[in-house]
Amino acid sequence: MIRHIAVLFICIWVTGCAVAPTTTTSWDTNQPLVKWTAKGRIAFDDGNEKFSATVTWKQDQQQYDARLSKLIGGTLLHLVQEPLIVRMEVDDKHYRDIDAELLIQRVFGWDIPVASFPNWLLAKPNEKQLQPGSVESQDGQIKRFTTEQGWLVSYQNYQQVRGIELPKSLQIKKDNIKIKLRISEWQLHDI
Repeated sequence: MIRHIAVLFICIWVTGCAVAPTTTTSWDTNQPLVKWTAKGRIAFDDGNEKFSATVTWKQDQQQYDARLSKLIGGTLLHLVQEPLIVRMEVDDKHYRDIDAELLIQRVFGWDIPVASFPNWLLAKPNEKQLQPGSVESQDGQIKRFTTEQGWLVSYQNYQQVRGIELPKSLQIKKDNIKIKLRISEWQLHDI
């Protein structure tokens, strides 16, 4: 079950496009970040099970290569988005689909808004998917927002990365699901 939950989270975290929505944060540029790497740790709690793992996510335009690894080494999950296909390997089983959200639905039965997650990680939520008036900001940084689907995303702190403020720690909650992320390293390849 822990591996299935780990798969859910990494799919949420890595799926979708890295496009720059219109919400204002400390990072306000006409050039969206489209090629970058984030490394860090995740803690997941759904009320029944808890786990933590390390995550490496390499994003390049709409393609990505992501790994969720055990804290003592070894890959739990490898997820790759290529043009027109998503490949996922979990427990030596291989899965493919044209859409990561459909893949998660088919394999695990969960309906998760995975296409939004890359923007959430960058603190650039899509305004069209937010509850009206739900965005709270302070000093130009988004502190929290709620989506129309009921996901609450909150940012505890930010870090300077090559002159851009990016999230260092964030939390994502809906119902019994609580996901905490701590990004220890950002690599920006396109600026």
